[in-house]
Amino acid sequence: MAVIYETELALYEELPPETYPEVPRSALLMNDARGIPDWIWERIEAYCNWRWTPREAQIESDGGSGWFILPVRPFRVTKIEWFDPHADGGYGLWMESLPPSTPQRGWKMYSPFSHCRITGIVGENNPAPPAVIQAAVRLHAYLGHTPESFPMWATGRTHTTGGGSSSTSNESFQRPANYIAKAMQNSGAADLLRPYRRSR
Repeated sequence: MAVIYETELALYEELPPETYPEVPRSALLMNDARGIPDWIWERIEAYCNWRWTPREAQIESDGGSGWFILPVRPFRVTKIEWFDPHADGGYGLWMESLPPSTPQRGWKMYSPFSHCRITGIVGENNPAPPAVIQAAVRLHAYLGHTPESFPMWATGRTHTTGGGSSSTSNESFQRPANYIAKAMQNSGAADLLRPYRRSR
């Protein structure tokens, strides 16, 4: 079911988490002792609208009244404020308020003021689902290893044989020029993350 954002999102800011999900050593391809680096999780979170470890976040909405659905989840709200431009002698003040919630993980916004600020915690200290762990493992294996060391990610192969009295044979593997841009799809991580995909 499509969700219509009647209240426009003006700004979303999210602090980095203290930690990212833990990946069991047994789940790593090639038994990589280095584990999954943070930049792999950053790329996965940019692709998804879910977070699997907690961190602070703040949303500013600039659309006035309407239905407002949170762009990421799970999101635990700690404070909602409206900006009153007429308060404090016309300089304006943020006024705390909590509108009624909706069944769609959001709120029904109604106020004479158009600007709203929501502060809270996004993500929980729960283990990431197995599909998400496997997506991180696949993306790391795809981007963190050369085609020669991990030929299952190669899309082409060249085999050359030298002539003469001492015959030699060489084999090389290739990737397309856009292999980094298409890493989420080519590694299979995108299919695993489909239930958590960020709406565009």
